[in-house]
Amino acid sequence: LGDSGLGKSRTALWLASALNCSAEERPCGVCPSCLKIAHSNHPDVVVQERPAGKTGIGVGDVREQIAATAYKPYEGRHRVWIVAEAETLTEEAQNALLKTLEEPPGSMVMVLISSSESALLPTVSSRCRSVRFQSVPPEELWRELEERGAEPEQARTLAHLARGRPGVALGWLENRALWELRCATLDLLSGLHGAQLWPALETAARLDKLRAGEEARQSLAAVLDTCRLWYRDLLHLA
Repeated sequence: LGDSGLGKSRTALWLASALNCSAEERPCGVCPSCLKIAHSNHPDVVVQERPAGKTGIGVGDVREQIAATAYKPYEGRHRVWIVAEAETLTEEAQNALLKTLEEPPGSMVMVLISSSESALLPTVSSRCRSVRFQSVPPEELWRELEERGAEPEQARTLAHLARGRPGVALGWLENRALWELRCATLDLLSGLHGAQLWPALETAARLDKLRAGEEARQSLAAVLDTCRLWYRDLLHLA
């Protein structure tokens, strides 16, 4: 559980590697099992994501994996089923998972990644062991950014703006298009205050065009996250 960009998905894959690594010190990151997991082609590790074009993960999307939990691992010690964006699971899909969560096979591990505990049914949450991810102190984050090649001033700026989320800060550092998308979004938002209906609609249209140059799903999430933080800061200042 925790905000986006805190390393929940990376940690889930680390756990899958630790469970199936063939080295003495696990995970080693270099054995065949670890490499397959890193390249998303390990037969016993499944990352379930929200289907493209859908607003949620439906019961039909999880049925195949529910059935597969009865199978023994193909080549590893454990089957690992990771559900990304578990907060988008429909109520029907969450109810379908209850039996698997309550009585998982001994060789099977299921990981639900979510940014919102309230979006999960209490019957689902009560059957899981919660691990809460916290933001990284800015000082620690900017040192990491400097080690990855950021200039000192740039590292401090990114660390503070990312609000302790390493994935967000590294995304801006490594993908210039995402940083430019954030700046363009803020430019539009700053001119929106007090606008009448027509200028507001024009701004919305320009916001929609901002995501044309990036992969649509990733850039839409970045635009919405920037908008959310902008208005949160305004409320805080007010």
